[in-house]
Amino acid sequence: MANNIEKQLKEISERLEQGVKEIFTSERYTEYLNTMSKFHNYSFNNTLLITMQKPEATLVAGYQAWQKKFNRHVKRGEKGIQIIAPAPIREKQEIEKIDPVTKEPVIGDDGQPETEIVEMVIPRFRVTTVFDVSQTEGEPIAELEVPELTGSVQFYDTFMQALQNISPVPIRMMNVEGEAKGYYHQTEKYIAIKEDMSNVQTMKTGVHEVSHALLHDREVMDAEGVLKDQTTKEVEAESIAYIVCNHFGLDTSEYSFTYIASWCESRDMKALKASMDTIRKTSAEIIENIEAQMYELEMERPIRDTFHKEDLILHLSGSRGSEFTYDLIENMSREQLEQNVGEYVRLLESGEIEENEKPLESFLEEKGAAVTPLYDSSGHGENYPIDFYDVEYDADTGVTYISDLSPKDQAEMLVQKAEFPRNIFSENEKAFVNEYAETFPGQVERLNDLVWDMRESYDEAGSKLVYEVIQAARANFPVKEPEIAEETAMQYAHRLIETAEAANTGNFTDSQRNLIVNFAYKMDDKDEVLGLVNRMMTAIRRPGSEYTRSLMNETQAQIDNFPDGMIGFTEMHEAGIQLDHMLPLTKDRAYELYRGGAEIYILYGNPENPQRAEQVLVETENEIFGYDSIFGITETEWEVQKEREVSATKQEALERQSAEKIDETLLLHGESRRFAIYQMDSGDEHTYQFMGMESAKNLGYTIDGKDYRMVYAAPWMPTITLDNIFERFNIDRPEDFRGHSLSVSDVIVINRGAEITAYYVDSFGFQELPEFVQQRMNMLEHNSVRAYPPVYKETLEQAMGERDVDAYLDSRKLNLDCKKAIEDVIRENFDGLHLKQGAAKEVVERFGEERMNFVMANTIRELSHDGRFSRQNKDWAEHIEIPENISRGRNLNLDYVIESHPAVLDGFIDMARAEIRMQRIEQAIGENEVTITAETRGYEAEGHNGTWHTVDKKEYAGEKFFLMEHDEFGSDVAGIIVAENGQLVAEDLWNGFDEGALEAVSEYLQENGTTLYDLTEFPKDSVVTLRSGQTLTIEEIQAVQKDIWEETMAGKNESGTDVRFNFHAVSEVQLPEGIKLKMPEIHYIDNFYVMEDVNAEGVVKVNRYESLDEAMQEYLRLPNHQKKVLGIQNTETMQESMDFIRCENGIDRLTHAYEQIGGWLNPEIYEAVNKMENMLDWNEVQIAYQIGKQYFTIQTAEDGYDYTFYNEDYQEDDGGIYDNPTIYVDEAASDILEDKGYSLEDAKVVDYEELMADVEEVQEEQMQRIQLEKNCPASIFEGFHREEALQTYEGIAMQFTRSKGYLTIQATEEGYSFIFYDSDLHEIQSGDYDNPDASIQEAAYEILKSERMDDLECVKVDYKEFEEMTIQHSKDLLQEGELRATSEIGRNELALNSLSRAEVERGVLYHAQAVLEDMGMEQEVELLAARVYGSRSRQDLYREDSDLDVVLSYRGNIREDSFFNELNAHGIAMAGIKVDINPIAEKRITLAEYMKEADAYLDQQEIKKLAVDLDNFSYEYDTYEYKDTVENREEQVEKITEDILNKKTECLKDWLVEVSEESDIDSDVITARSLLSRLEDAERFSIFDKQPEQEQPEATISFYVAECMEFPVMGEYHNNLTLEEAIKIYESIPAERLHGIKGIGFDLQDGDEDYSGEYGLMSGDRIDRDLIDMIPHYKESPLVQKAINDMEKYLNEKHGKVQEAEQTVEVKQEVPEAPVKKESGSVEPNRAQKKEPAKGEKGELKKSVLQSLKKFQARAKAQEQKNKEAEKTKAHKKGDVEL
Repeated sequence: MANNIEKQLKEISERLEQGVKEIFTSERYTEYLNTMSKFHNYSFNNTLLITMQKPEATLVAGYQAWQKKFNRHVKRGEKGIQIIAPAPIREKQEIEKIDPVTKEPVIGDDGQPETEIVEMVIPRFRVTTVFDVSQTEGEPIAELEVPELTGSVQFYDTFMQALQNISPVPIRMMNVEGEAKGYYHQTEKYIAIKEDMSNVQTMKTGVHEVSHALLHDREVMDAEGVLKDQTTKEVEAESIAYIVCNHFGLDTSEYSFTYIASWCESRDMKALKASMDTIRKTSAEIIENIEAQMYELEMERPIRDTFHKEDLILHLSGSRGSEFTYDLIENMSREQLEQNVGEYVRLLESGEIEENEKPLESFLEEKGAAVTPLYDSSGHGENYPIDFYDVEYDADTGVTYISDLSPKDQAEMLVQKAEFPRNIFSENEKAFVNEYAETFPGQVERLNDLVWDMRESYDEAGSKLVYEVIQAARANFPVKEPEIAEETAMQYAHRLIETAEAANTGNFTDSQRNLIVNFAYKMDDKDEVLGLVNRMMTAIRRPGSEYTRSLMNETQAQIDNFPDGMIGFTEMHEAGIQLDHMLPLTKDRAYELYRGGAEIYILYGNPENPQRAEQVLVETENEIFGYDSIFGITETEWEVQKEREVSATKQEALERQSAEKIDETLLLHGESRRFAIYQMDSGDEHTYQFMGMESAKNLGYTIDGKDYRMVYAAPWMPTITLDNIFERFNIDRPEDFRGHSLSVSDVIVINRGAEITAYYVDSFGFQELPEFVQQRMNMLEHNSVRAYPPVYKETLEQAMGERDVDAYLDSRKLNLDCKKAIEDVIRENFDGLHLKQGAAKEVVERFGEERMNFVMANTIRELSHDGRFSRQNKDWAEHIEIPENISRGRNLNLDYVIESHPAVLDGFIDMARAEIRMQRIEQAIGENEVTITAETRGYEAEGHNGTWHTVDKKEYAGEKFFLMEHDEFGSDVAGIIVAENGQLVAEDLWNGFDEGALEAVSEYLQENGTTLYDLTEFPKDSVVTLRSGQTLTIEEIQAVQKDIWEETMAGKNESGTDVRFNFHAVSEVQLPEGIKLKMPEIHYIDNFYVMEDVNAEGVVKVNRYESLDEAMQEYLRLPNHQKKVLGIQNTETMQESMDFIRCENGIDRLTHAYEQIGGWLNPEIYEAVNKMENMLDWNEVQIAYQIGKQYFTIQTAEDGYDYTFYNEDYQEDDGGIYDNPTIYVDEAASDILEDKGYSLEDAKVVDYEELMADVEEVQEEQMQRIQLEKNCPASIFEGFHREEALQTYEGIAMQFTRSKGYLTIQATEEGYSFIFYDSDLHEIQSGDYDNPDASIQEAAYEILKSERMDDLECVKVDYKEFEEMTIQHSKDLLQEGELRATSEIGRNELALNSLSRAEVERGVLYHAQAVLEDMGMEQEVELLAARVYGSRSRQDLYREDSDLDVVLSYRGNIREDSFFNELNAHGIAMAGIKVDINPIAEKRITLAEYMKEADAYLDQQEIKKLAVDLDNFSYEYDTYEYKDTVENREEQVEKITEDILNKKTECLKDWLVEVSEESDIDSDVITARSLLSRLEDAERFSIFDKQPEQEQPEATISFYVAECMEFPVMGEYHNNLTLEEAIKIYESIPAERLHGIKGIGFDLQDGDEDYSGEYGLMSGDRIDRDLIDMIPHYKESPLVQKAINDMEKYLNEKHGKVQEAEQTVEVKQEVPEAPVKKESGSVEPNRAQKKEPAKGEKGELKKSVLQSLKKFQARAKAQEQKNKEAEKTKAHKKGDVEL
């Protein structure tokens, strides 16, 4: 589709480019400006396109617009005008968001411009088709309201005032010197127009100079930066003036644009289009502004701004002149007005009427006059006072007629009326009118004619033409001036033409001048010539208009009506002959007409008294030969002769067309080889006649067969070439050749037997025309001339013997074609039961009677054994001449046997024979003009011997029928009945007009088109059969009314009941005398159409159907909120369509427009309307309306109508049953709505289906809601507060009772996030619900619905418990050996600043992968998994400044310390939290092992923190009691810690429960409950998990030394040592070497899965015994306890005393971020790289990266201090990763 539009636009653009070049010639340019004047609101391109395609167009619109807006439709076959129409599309585009204040892009938080989605209107164009008003027909078009400016007073003042009002500068009438008619003064800013010019020229000049002022003012051009040369300025101004003047009807014939072509050559295409666009816009602006101004001025004008010749003025006065009225009297002649006024006065005087009761105006109106008050004593019309009249009635003095006045007063009155509203005649002109009145006193009408001739001449050409009128009138004075008297009518015509053109009223074309002069010569009547010149001047003001063509055609018709083109009335009058109703003839033409049977007269002149010239009827040819002057023929005789000549011409044309059709049939369908020549008619205006093919194509023409006619055909032989044909038909043309010499543009068609080819005679050689032959075949198929090649009746052997094989082959080919055509028609028109009526007509008309009879009869005779052919058809076939055609033992006639089903074929033959009979009758009626009467004798009846005479006469259905007996044998032989036209109606009659005879008469009447329409009444005792099958008897005469739709006729049915019916419901009537007449079977309906929605944008979809049932089914299927239409397209004889059903505001109604328009009332339409009514009545209606915010539906129910009201949320408010099925739905709806205080007019129809879908959706939602609330009760959401949840990241959790799966929902800034889990706590689906305004309950329901889980029952789960479950589940999986890349915990956590653990872990994995790629080790190292651990994995342990610890498990050959350095080299942060990535090699320690140690460590820290919080709460709760019972708080904390680790918490729990229940302080209650909850949670820590007892291996313990106990992988590391060895190495490590703290740890191996391994013992000369003893396993281990005691002993000895550590109650809240296990780890893969100790110590020395670590720590510490404050206030978003 899009490609097609682009192709159309490209083609039309190319045409435009060519069109722009072509218009810039003088002739085409004025055509273009003419178009622009009519379509000034159209674009340049479309104006040019209209000019190129139809320059005479006046009003264009689209196909549908003509139907909808104007009630007109485009005529069939009309070619549309292609123009360009906008077709914008709407697209959503993402664009940068612009600040409305600063107009700058809005920058988002990420530093990038924000974007927004907006709907953009994208300009697009398409090619559309429009049609001119001349291409349409239908209702009359209202005349365009464009004032006709005649050039004089009529609109001159208004126009000039309007022009002054719109002009940017003043307009002054001045004495302009030289040839210039005006100018625009650039410095003083005014327009000067030359005085004393005609009104028309003044207006033209004014528009021209206003255009200069608008466009070419120096200051304006300088401001716009525009430069234009003088020629361009003149082209623009003159073009605008032409368009404006042409638009307002001013004469534009003197405009010449000869310079336009040279001006165009110096401009490029862009500049030309720019100038044209300027001209278009400016002219449109001037036209619209002038029309607006003129309208305003017109509102102030008098009721009648000028009078017409036939207008009469009645002056009424009374009360001694103090009261008066001047009335305009129309529709009444002067004589009638005077008679009626006189009658009125007589009635007043006789007292028959009273003036008060019936004023004179009312009396005149009763007589048919139109009376309009113009001016009266009350002030009405006082701006334009009147002081003249035709009749005056004074109540005091009586009646005065204008004929009663003196000649001078008469002249003054008539001049004043003609001049109104201002003086236009000079004093000399008025003086002549006085002179004329006195010369011809008492001749008021003659004086009135003179005055109005002067006025009309002035309107056209000013005073110069008035002078000519005066001179012509003076010629009729008793004393004639010699020079005027000697002037002939032709000389007079020449002088009028010159005068008109000199007065600048327009130039006549040569053809117009010749027409006027020829008219003067023919008519020899100066008054007629003057009238023609005046009308022609009016016409040339609108060149190319219909009026101009009509006037010229009318005038030419008057000239052509003369029987002899060589003579006119001029010669007759010069010869002294002026006889009424006699037309002149020359001698030759008189002889020709005399030979044609016309009565001719010899005319003898009488110069003294031409009216008494003598006329003598010609009796013999010799009388014509013996007279050499003027002959004559009467007008009556000439009309008769014209009919004879027309008839002879028609007959000659018919014979020529018949011969051409036969020749062309043989050429295109015969088998013999022939050629033919085709030429264009010389009289036709084919623009490409005599053009070469290339030239024709370049001008846009297509060679088309319809432009040609065959002029010659002959046999062809292979020796005949195209050149032979060209030479022969130029040099030695055959005598029977009817065309001109073979020339360029002629076509030669050759049938070579195997192929038929057409050739175009080109400028050089010949060009093939591939489509020409098919075009001619199509024309031949539709050729209505009944002429056919004869059937060859001889055998093949005879044809060969007589050398006539070509004729045989041609006939054989046509016989075969006829056979196939019959088979095709039967196949297409037989529906299995019936053969379509009229199926044979097309074939009969195509092949003719003779060939049809031959082929059909041959078939019957060859299949005579078949009993399915009727006896009548077999008898008929025996009488058709068909020779036996046996050749070499083969029956060639079998080739023509029709192969259709015999029974169907038999019916077809019946149809074909009936059609042939009908054609014979038509031909006989046309050829024979026999009239039978009661006295007819000697009549020769067709098919009967002898002659016949009339014995009886009857008249049926307006036609006369005559019973005739044989002249010789009388009643001894059977009689016949003959119609009045001589056609045989019935035969074999023995009982006169008996029943059989009447049947024959009925059949005759029907065959000849006599139908019920020919009856004016149904006589008494007639029997009527209705189309429904019902039979009625007419008991009283029923007048036939064919033009009304009501049932006005009546008859009785078989049961005696009166039945009313319409004439068009009748099928057949049997008249009392037995004649049967039927309703004609005429198909008035071509098709039914259904328009889906006439209000839809763009092209309305129209579907057409052959049957009403199909159309109604489709119409009723369409929703009734659309303005759908069902209509009927009439047959081609009527060529109209009309809407019959329209759906308006949801109601299907019959339009009944067809009842007012003639031609639509007929039986077929009447039956269709009845069927429509019945189908609408039985149709079940469903309509929906919107009334304000409510909805209303109504639908058909069994007892009436069911209705419902819905609110704006589609919930049912009210409803019921309207139990009255007898009224229409609109009445029911109106009643229902009125009860509710509404009106159906206020209701807007909507889509019923869509509304019901919305209602069902709401109902379904309600049901779902109910089900949801049942399955997912509101109690699940109790206690959830969105604002709090946004801060704490808490949510809700629920479990599905059937599947045991889970759903969690958390609040987010954008709305809510959700996660679905299966029963094993695997995340299976997650997503977001982006509606922050929804409650969590609404969000949950929507989430469940979107996932189709709204039918599952669920229960509430404690959210915190579920959190722990998912975390523990992830740990369990890890411990079970299922290693996943992340923990897959997707829930947002407060400790992670709204991130989820899975997000953090994925981010670390991505970061680590990028680091590996930078190192080039992505192939050697495999990342296994990452896990969040440390304080931020525990809600109660982290602080705002805590780092985010992530452990990264990997497999590969890289040292942990090296990998650690690279991962943390530049620092990484997520959501504003610094991330510490701790890589561990799987070979050294698995992720499961590492996380287990980390959890144990965190459990200890969390228990220790809980102990501190419990101690603080007990202290704060009762400080005095606490001090009385607790001596050392640190010991108390240790004791609480030990109790928790040993699960001795019952006392603590009891105390917390007691506080929560008995305390009156809310904060204490809350704290107690919180601590109790934490205590219960702590008891579930993994530190309490017990492993099943196994046989324990022997316990061993060794020691290790680390230069950095926090990160043992950094610096020196020695393991597998005794305690003494460890102490020795420990002492050897300088303390200042590393910022870390050196220390000693132990490696316990006692078989315990959890606690076997390395653990810190001492660091920085300090043992953290409390921390070690917090682990029961270590506290209970003798080896560990011994190691502690030995180490304490060593340290005591080292320092000489026991160092008492300063005790503190508060314990540091920050928990070391590295787990215990990490501190005792080593990098196994790099053991080979370690050096042995220098002194051969046991163990291995690990090379340090101390130096680089120091630099890193220093840089990180400085950066951390620098960004500390910024990080505190920074807003972190979920998912942010800072590298």
